[in-house]
Amino acid sequence: MISNAKNNTLFFLCACLLFCAALFSFSGKKDNFPSPKDYLNDEGIRQLGTGAKGLSPDGHELANHFIKPLAQGNPVDVEAFDKTAQATYQKEKANVERLMKHQVSLLGGYDVQDLGNPIDWFRAPKNDLQWPTHLSRHYWLKPLVHAWRATKDTTYSGEVVRILLDWVEKTPVGTPDLYWHNEKQAKEKGGGFVPEGFFPSYVDGPWTSLSAHTRVDIWTYLLAMLYDAPQLDNKTLSILFNSLANGHRKSMLSHPRAMNQFIAIATSLVNYSWDYPFLKGASEANSTGLERVRFFANSEIYPDGSMAECSPNYSMGSLERVNKIVRDDQTKGGNLHGELDERICKAMRYFAFTADPLGNSPRIAKGKKSAFPLTKEQNGVCADPEVEYVLSSGKTGTEPPFKSVAYDWAGHVVFRSGWDKGATWLFFEPGPRGSGHSDMAFLNIQLQSKGEVLLADPGFYSYSNHGEEGEMSAYLRSTAAHNTGVVNGQGQIAVPTGVKRGYNTSPGNYGWRDDGKLAKATGSYTFGYGENGNIKVTHKRQIIYHRAEGKFIIKDSFEGEGEHETALHWQIPPAAKLSVQEEGVAITNGNASARLSFSGNHPFQIKADKGNKGPISGWYSESYGNLEPANTVRVVTKASLPVYYETVITLK
Repeated sequence: MISNAKNNTLFFLCACLLFCAALFSFSGKKDNFPSPKDYLNDEGIRQLGTGAKGLSPDGHELANHFIKPLAQGNPVDVEAFDKTAQATYQKEKANVERLMKHQVSLLGGYDVQDLGNPIDWFRAPKNDLQWPTHLSRHYWLKPLVHAWRATKDTTYSGEVVRILLDWVEKTPVGTPDLYWHNEKQAKEKGGGFVPEGFFPSYVDGPWTSLSAHTRVDIWTYLLAMLYDAPQLDNKTLSILFNSLANGHRKSMLSHPRAMNQFIAIATSLVNYSWDYPFLKGASEANSTGLERVRFFANSEIYPDGSMAECSPNYSMGSLERVNKIVRDDQTKGGNLHGELDERICKAMRYFAFTADPLGNSPRIAKGKKSAFPLTKEQNGVCADPEVEYVLSSGKTGTEPPFKSVAYDWAGHVVFRSGWDKGATWLFFEPGPRGSGHSDMAFLNIQLQSKGEVLLADPGFYSYSNHGEEGEMSAYLRSTAAHNTGVVNGQGQIAVPTGVKRGYNTSPGNYGWRDDGKLAKATGSYTFGYGENGNIKVTHKRQIIYHRAEGKFIIKDSFEGEGEHETALHWQIPPAAKLSVQEEGVAITNGNASARLSFSGNHPFQIKADKGNKGPISGWYSESYGNLEPANTVRVVTKASLPVYYETVITLK
């Protein structure tokens, strides 16, 4: 009897303990179900009311209080999307079915990747670690939430939630699978500072502040689209809110980064404060984010409107972010527009007037994106009649009093014959590289005529830095792949040894003039060639445009001491036909053609490479991940310096 009583007592105590443990987990006080006090600020707790004390995991108080408002037009208009949801779903249906099988396509140029089940978050096709970095940014999940809106099939909404929770579990802050930069600093500063998580031996990863900012923006969209999904319960949102309020917010505050990444993170901090005012740190995110937006606009948008970020794709994206925050702030009653609109409108003019005749931006590192949609949107505020003329191909607005233009702050010069789509357009880069993405291509040019490219920028292929893929990526960024000069087979360097890249603090002097008949500009590259710029040779280039004759005269000099092999490289687009002739070449692309005639103070050889892999020469990438052979013309001289070349480009 005593033994049975003891057993019964023990059984009862164990049952009580198990029940209490279950209740403890159910009420959200274990770490797998964060408590509201872990992620909500005082205002959030007040709004949630008594629900904050005991949220059931399968309840929907958090979605009803905090996510539903996000779906009501600001920042996401779900009702408007639902009107076209079926059409969107039909367009994306094939991709939706692939995504349900965890078959994902990212960045272009790669085959669809089967990530398996569970998802392999670190898959890196061709050793390109940018691929798994983008995988962790989750924007590829958009078609699944579109499918949910169109069909209300909970299989789609459930898969999105499952994938997000799997990522949070598999890729937490501090995971040993990543290299954590500034760990010592994080320990010294305490809980307000978190380190950044990179892929080993790579410049990015799932837990850099750049990735964190992207997820803040993408998660907002995904959650708004899922506001009425049954799987968006209290447990799910507690986990995601906790990640936003702690790891994501702290990463963005701790690591502002620079250039286009700086403004991207700044605007996401502001959006965090506007979209999640109930989460911890919203007030600090707002003040810090707005201050960073001001700093960026006043330092990276130069006084003449040109941008410190060299790559137009990135600089246009940065300007778009500034403009959107300014407009949203204005809607909320703020005065940021009074401070920054002048800079925004000058930058809009820069993109309008440097665009090629078809409206595309120059290809610098990454480019050839249409400049007109963003410019048109911004001109709705700026109401610039000269920009309107360019955007409308002369149908409305006022014709600019110039055709060619120079931006001395960025060091960009555009020669053009007119504003029509068939105009001649030559883009020249005599200036320093600024603060952003760029290739080793000082003094590079790009040439178009009659809507066709005649001298091309080689494009951007891949982020890979391993094997053949890495070698090809490095080549397309190199001096040898651009329309400029190399010395002893060696290329340029970005800045002199010991100097840190940054935005320019003063305008350059490029000898710019345009009297309507003749336009000219001059630039010099002085940092040396090869490793650390150890080959002390200066390359100077002057371009003279005779508008009426349709002729460019390009004068190049290489100055220094001793004997060197110097070479001018000319990149021909893949679609163009090349004919190597005596003392020159002829290029034909569609209806456009040009002859390049060469002369110099020493004998020279004309060579043409196409699709060579040893050494790499003669390649072109139209878009990320795509590669094709293209002619590279080399005009080569081996002689004691100085060496002079003159290239006459005659358009036909």
